[in-house]
Amino acid sequence: MHTGSELCRSLALRWLINCITHHPKCREQHSQQSSTDWLPTRLIDVGLSGNVQSPRLILSSELKHASNNSYVTLSHRWASTHVMKLESSNIDSFMQCIPLESLSSAFVDAITVTRALGIRYIWIDSLCIIQDSLADWQSESAQMASICGNCVCNIAATASSDNGGGLFHERVTNWVTPNKVHIQYAGHDKIYRASLGDPWGKWISRSTLNRRGWVLQERLLSPR
Repeated sequence: MHTGSELCRSLALRWLINCITHHPKCREQHSQQSSTDWLPTRLIDVGLSGNVQSPRLILSSELKHASNNSYVTLSHRWASTHVMKLESSNIDSFMQCIPLESLSSAFVDAITVTRALGIRYIWIDSLCIIQDSLADWQSESAQMASICGNCVCNIAATASSDNGGGLFHERVTNWVTPNKVHIQYAGHDKIYRASLGDPWGKWISRSTLNRRGWVLQERLLSPR
């Protein structure tokens, strides 16, 4: 029997494999990605699936000859309070270890999803761009189209706001479960089923994250 986390890993991996294998355009795009060795300057190594090691920052130049350099990206809204970020003073320690307890819930959840997808690397702007270096920020931000376009998948933290929340909401079934409505009016007497008319718009398209301008490129340029 699957545990909850095992089931999530199984479903996530099945979804990704199905997309890459059975969608003609996605299969072609993934094949083109596999034939290029382009990578962002830095990535977060989250380890292999089932591994509980702490993530660490790596230089992608170390991976040029590795067999699988696939990575995902994270779209997130920066918390208005403290957020862990890469700076000149901590880059060496980040390359040794990034303690999970120092990361926001959204970052920890994104690492969990990355592992569930069977992918080893993730790119997160605040952890992969040196935030107190204007030169590094200018260099890396100029590569955003390539960073988004060459990822396997972009994880969008639409359930998170600027308060540091995670990727997931507690499931509320009446958002998607139709309810019976009995309407009696002027001789009309019928029972209808009614449900939230636009859950995708309410919880995804009009989420706090997708009201931010910079997210447009991450949403449109990512393959999935």
